[in-house]
Amino acid sequence: MTNRIKAGDLVGHIGHNQNKGITKKTDKDGKYIDIDTLPEGSKDKEFCPHLHVECFTCEDLPSYITQTQAEASKTPEEDKAFLGIAKQVKLLEKEAASDTTVGKPYAKTKINIMSQDVKVAWLQIEIQSSETEIKTLWIKNEAAIAKVAKPNGELSLAENMAAWTKHPLQASNIPSSALIVGTALQVEMNDAKLSLSDNRAIDAQGNVWLKVDVLDDKNRKRSGWVLVNGEGAKRVSCWDWFDFMQIKETSTLKEIYLDADKSLKRNKDNHSLSQYKPTIKETLSILDKQYPVETKIYTSIKEASFKGIADKPMLFTALSRLLINYESEWYSEIDAEGKMPKWEALNSELTENAKNILAYLQTGDEAKLDAYLSRVGKAKDSPEAKGFETRRREISRFPADYQQSPSEKLTKAQFESYAKMAALEKQVTAWEKTKEKIKKMLWWDDVAKGLAKLNQPKNTPPENGETTDTTTPPTDATPPATLSADGKAWFIHPVAMGAFIANDSMITMEMLIASHPTGVKSYYAEILPYLNQYALVYGLVESKEIAHFLSQIGHESGFKSDSEKLYFSSSRMKQVYGCKGGKYNQLKDSCDLGQLRPKLWTNTSYYERNPENLANYVYANRMGNGDESSGDGYRYKGRGMIQLTGKDAYNNFTNVHNKNNPDDIQDFVANPDLLISSTQYGIESAFVFWFTKTGRPNRDINHFVKLKDLAKSGTVQEVTQLVNGGQNGYNDRKQRFNRLARLLGLDEE
Repeated sequence: MTNRIKAGDLVGHIGHNQNKGITKKTDKDGKYIDIDTLPEGSKDKEFCPHLHVECFTCEDLPSYITQTQAEASKTPEEDKAFLGIAKQVKLLEKEAASDTTVGKPYAKTKINIMSQDVKVAWLQIEIQSSETEIKTLWIKNEAAIAKVAKPNGELSLAENMAAWTKHPLQASNIPSSALIVGTALQVEMNDAKLSLSDNRAIDAQGNVWLKVDVLDDKNRKRSGWVLVNGEGAKRVSCWDWFDFMQIKETSTLKEIYLDADKSLKRNKDNHSLSQYKPTIKETLSILDKQYPVETKIYTSIKEASFKGIADKPMLFTALSRLLINYESEWYSEIDAEGKMPKWEALNSELTENAKNILAYLQTGDEAKLDAYLSRVGKAKDSPEAKGFETRRREISRFPADYQQSPSEKLTKAQFESYAKMAALEKQVTAWEKTKEKIKKMLWWDDVAKGLAKLNQPKNTPPENGETTDTTTPPTDATPPATLSADGKAWFIHPVAMGAFIANDSMITMEMLIASHPTGVKSYYAEILPYLNQYALVYGLVESKEIAHFLSQIGHESGFKSDSEKLYFSSSRMKQVYGCKGGKYNQLKDSCDLGQLRPKLWTNTSYYERNPENLANYVYANRMGNGDESSGDGYRYKGRGMIQLTGKDAYNNFTNVHNKNNPDDIQDFVANPDLLISSTQYGIESAFVFWFTKTGRPNRDINHFVKLKDLAKSGTVQEVTQLVNGGQNGYNDRKQRFNRLARLLGLDEE
């Protein structure tokens, strides 16, 4: 009888990576806190958790796809939840220019709204321009109009307002468009961003247009209008298997390895994909799209290339649509000598060179040196060959008993040669040990045979004295899964799992409203994709940390990428910057707890209501800024969603951004205003601040902690101390946090 996996069932264990460690947290006394679920790597680190994920099926996938596509064809158009936009489809990058104005309505007539759906970019209106003439026009559905527009309603419009005699988006203009989709994509029809009036249009024929972000044929991110159910852009269901590619890979493991190795040498002069096997070729074609064509940057089969698309949904979903039929690494034939032929075939690539050089150094066999030089394409008189000959002569003069104590019996020069020989021996033995490990981990054949027994018909004679289960399964029981006897399966890249993370938004519209109720929903819809993009990149996933993050940003900037104003009256600037703890006595024009910046009193007129002078003074000689005359204080004033302040902070943001975005190198020290001119950078700056900020949240803790760690369990007061450096706005920050706490099921403070 089959046991089905239910939600919550244990299906595997998290392992650990012995080559990587994660730093332990410390308690208030600075002592390291062990992570019970992980083995200890060292005093201050634990082994890093490691999860191996594979997605595959041994069923007849092509047949299954054909059957489900046939069923999908019966789905009503309105029930198809996605829009599939094929490669090479042309989009309209912008609407046509207006060709008229609204004009003046005749006599006392009103302008009527003809559009029955008013959540669109352009509204169709009807205006009587004379006693006998009625005109139909299109107008931009601007924010002020959208607030009052209703189907069959009336409008009052300026006579000189721009208008169109035809809908601004015309299918006839598509063929001449220069915006060509370079990577197929699938978008949700009810996506929040596409539901905004600025991104949706309905023309006179009732055709729906959507404004979507795409990668064009030069791998540049661009936006354009796509005609729903136009050429190459059809509504689809998940069972249509839109843009999936099936690859039956017939290459050997060695051929795949050689292709992967060859990819490491790709450059602007050697980047053609025609020479690669199907799986490697299609994978590289997708990975390459993370860089614009003009950069002439080409990827390879290595970890960094895959990490590069982790925050690019269009690319990691494209990679997940490759369905590859190949032999599992957990299966291998075993020959009469107990060896695995497909892995033995890699010997020549992984150890042949080391074996040849080692044999030459140990015995002086010239044939082994020649074999090595031939494999690496070096001449007999090359510097490398001469170097090995010199080392061989050195080794030939070793004392006969050197192996008893090499460090004592060999000279310094001889010991270097000995160390080189030992490294080669280690390289050879390491591969042999790896093959032994692989062999021990082969589970496919055992599981395949076990499942085959479960599938045996009732009353099948037992083998080798085994007993059989005579229990009659229920008639509706699902047969057990099977694994193919030859180890072949259909694989889907586990990067597809990223789609579930990316689509299951960490941050929602409701959260933004709770943290800043006075914000505009249309603006929130614009910034949500960026907030969730960086939440995924930087790992903002825990509910309490999200609540702290949003409540702090809500207070600091209201989610606007703005700059610090610093336009203060005399009393206000003294309260904020002149007195310890902000304790300013306006009646006495003095500080209750002591003065911080005396020039605010002695040179009041120079600083009050003068943002540049004030910033240069109050931010001088700290946070990486120069003195007052350097101008750094105003140059690096607060900007972005969490008010990044000080030269050090801008430099840190530059370094972190460039490390995570090698295809978008920026210098925020030289161009600090990018944090307010670009919504994306303004948002990212808040994440970088959050994930790199350290400090002491209270006097009881005598060591620095990371803000991102504190926010997972700390109080609003503690988090505020690290964000603000004090407790300014504490009550407001707490109110915002508590609204989010109620929404997220957290304890209120």
